[in-house]
Order: sequence, then C-alpha cells, then structure tokens
Amino acid sequence: MRKYLIIVIAALVLYSCNTKNSTAVGDTEIYLKVIKDITPDANIRDCIEFSDNRGSAHSLPSFPEYFMTRVNAGKKVTWMSSPDSDPKILILEVNFKPNKVSTPILIDGYIKGENGIATSIVKKKGEVKNLSNEFYNITFSINNKVYTIDPILQFHAE
Repeated sequence: MRKYLIIVIAALVLYSCNTKNSTAVGDTEIYLKVIKDITPDANIRDCIEFSDNRGSAHSLPSFPEYFMTRVNAGKKVTWMSSPDSDPKILILEVNFKPNKVSTPILIDGYIKGENGIATSIVKKKGEVKNLSNEFYNITFSINNKVYTIDPILQFHAE
C-alpha cells in the first residue's frame, strides 16, 4: 500500500509540473511565404502559404483564406514574411472583415504595417466569447505588386 501511495503522489507531482508548462501560451506570429513563382497570369492564392509559430498546419495550396490561426487573450499577434520566403513579403495592413459570423477579437480593427510587419493585441478574456472567429483581410506586397487575402483568427481565452 505504501509503494502504491508513493507512486500515486509521484505521478501527481509530475503531472502538475507538466501541466504548468503546457498551459503557458505566448504571442502568435503569422508567416507568409512565396512558394511558387508569381507569373502575370498566376492566382496569388496558388503562390503563397500561411503558417504560424503555434504549430498550425500550413495553409492548403490555393486556399490560404481557410488558414485559421489560434490566438490567446491579451497576447500579441504579428504578421510578417517567413524568413525563408523569396522574395520577401511586406505586410501593408490587416483589418477586420465584418460579416454575420465574424467577431472582432483584436483591439485594433485596422493595423497598418510598419517596415513590412503588422502587430496587434488580442482582446482580454471575458471581452470575447471563447472560440470566436474573426475574418480579416491582410494586404501585402510582393515586388511592389499589392494583394489581399482573407484568412481567419480564432480566439482562445486561455
């Protein structure tokens, strides 16, 4: 019985240490990357992909507007060119895209890019319903040509 109790206590201690580390969330970085040559007749959706530092899968080829990034209450969100994108992508602006199912989850409804990077803060817990989605437009330039795509952010209270 004593060995069983020691094993249970040790397991509980290890579990509590592990959950403390796994629940810590940080800021979110969203990366845009050129994955295919952009020819004059190419659709930009076929030529770029979205990814993030949260472990979300890359956007589906030809469907970057379905890319959903999880963001956490009160944390920073930054959009930027992927370090290995060639050519580099300059983020010009990010703005809320109102519709019947979109909820504004960022403090700013409009974010102007500075030096090719755009940054905002997610609203605090209690200000937005957990798992709400925000549809937004991101406008960016590649080799001085401007494009807009509309992916999704998803609010996580924790």
